Amino acid sequence: MRIGFVLFVVSAAIVSAAVAADEDLTNEDSSQDLGTLAFEPKGLPYHKDQGELLREGCSTGKACQRRSGTCISSIETCRGQVVDRGCGDNCTCCVIEAESCGRKQACKQANGFCVKESGSCTGSIIAEGCTGTDCVCCINDNNCPNGFFRLGTECFKVFQQFARWDEARHICKSQGWELAEPDNLQALAEFIYTKVSHYYFWIGSRGIGDSFKYLSGQSLQDDAPWGLGYPSDMTSVGDCLILRSTNTSYMTSLAATDCYNKYYFLCEPACPKGFIKSGSGCFKPVIKAQNWENSEKNCYEDKLQIAEPEDPKNLAKLLYDGIGGTRYTRNTFWLGARGGRINGSMMAWNSGDVVPSPHPINNTWHPTLPRYNTSAYCLVISTSYYTVGPLYGRSCTAAYYSICELICPLGFFHIGNQCYKAFSTGASSWDEAREICNQEHLTLAEPQDPTAMAHYLSTVTGHRNYWLGGRGDGNGFRWSAGEALPNNWAPWLPGSPGNKVGTNYCLSLTPEHRTTPLTTTKCNTKLYPLCE
Repeated sequence: MRIGFVLFVVSAAIVSAAVAADEDLTNEDSSQDLGTLAFEPKGLPYHKDQGELLREGCSTGKACQRRSGTCISSIETCRGQVVDRGCGDNCTCCVIEAESCGRKQACKQANGFCVKESGSCTGSIIAEGCTGTDCVCCINDNNCPNGFFRLGTECFKVFQQFARWDEARHICKSQGWELAEPDNLQALAEFIYTKVSHYYFWIGSRGIGDSFKYLSGQSLQDDAPWGLGYPSDMTSVGDCLILRSTNTSYMTSLAATDCYNKYYFLCEPACPKGFIKSGSGCFKPVIKAQNWENSEKNCYEDKLQIAEPEDPKNLAKLLYDGIGGTRYTRNTFWLGARGGRINGSMMAWNSGDVVPSPHPINNTWHPTLPRYNTSAYCLVISTSYYTVGPLYGRSCTAAYYSICELICPLGFFHIGNQCYKAFSTGASSWDEAREICNQEHLTLAEPQDPTAMAHYLSTVTGHRNYWLGGRGDGNGFRWSAGEALPNNWAPWLPGSPGNKVGTNYCLSLTPEHRTTPLTTTKCNTKLYPLCE
């Protein structure tokens, strides 16, 4: 139900995880970050001619070394960037950038990302999905961010490096994550024991004087697998929780210890302020009573989607408990599902998946429900019934609160399975727009469905025109990744591209032409960047 997304990729090889023994508590040099990427720069190519002989007189100085460059004879051709300093007379500092990988349309449609070498991919591979030497399209099968593993509805990243609890949290937060708050502690401990390491890991919980709570304010599960003698009186603010990786023979995976001790740690994707984390999703309550269609539109205009939680019961409990600041003990919220969508009689999420009945999580549907599955009924959760079954079908015209879900990072919006960022300031030429995207580790957008993109932008941002990642090549237009745009593609504005296919023409999106928004525009025209 949830759309995975990747904003940018780097050419890399995944570092293998070292397994540390329990007693090896001080060997910090052996620690590694499971899932961290290590760069493999390419060697410097050169002509084996007179320049090779002259090169012996070129000594690579520190200024050139700092740029990862190599000094070559001035008569040689630098197949990269020339740096003025660092080589001396008659020599040139040449910096060769590692060849990048570009996504083809097949990779984008599969929601994949490009990496160097197939061994860098831990998921499925589309061999011809990327441009660039030895580049393959990697599909993240677990629907988690790259470098994370999935357990149930949650995504985690293992760091096998020693840190105090506050240091571990700082490392997580510096990446936009948070120390992990696992729903199922024992299952996670067993997974780590089997797949990763027989060791101890910090999680996101600290003492509050008489008990422990997660950083979000959520309570630990009632049947938390405490080790023998824990937590006892170790519940002060100086005590933090570790998860002890263990096999199924020992149900004692949780312990408290001094926050200044050093252990490995677990991170998970964090939610922005104002959102509630449930499973791997981030949810935002909208405290405005309105019908289902207006609730859906409200989420859409905020660059969110109306919520499709994998565990509606847990979300209802979090709302009831006041996780996020406010308790909603007797409230009803719209979710993103409606009846009559499959065979005219089944409730389905907006993303197309059927809302299961019975639900795989016990006591999710209210007893005797669902009864109403026509298109006149939409899905709600009622917090007052979170214990017996919070899921209902209600008339879509009724007025309730709603819940929106974060699919892309804040400031982005999603069309299909891709996230985009539209700039409302900084009208620029095509080359300048591409650089603006590059500075944010993005690329100019190459939308699979330009008409859906135009419909969204005309509704939300008005009639501002945008640059896309396509340019003329003399015969037609190509995306930056190299794939050609068919000259008879339906989204072209009538008459486009015509004979305006030279390299001085670039691809633009005109949202007011909703069904035919693609047109050719001179590349030095000032339009707004649209990045992905």
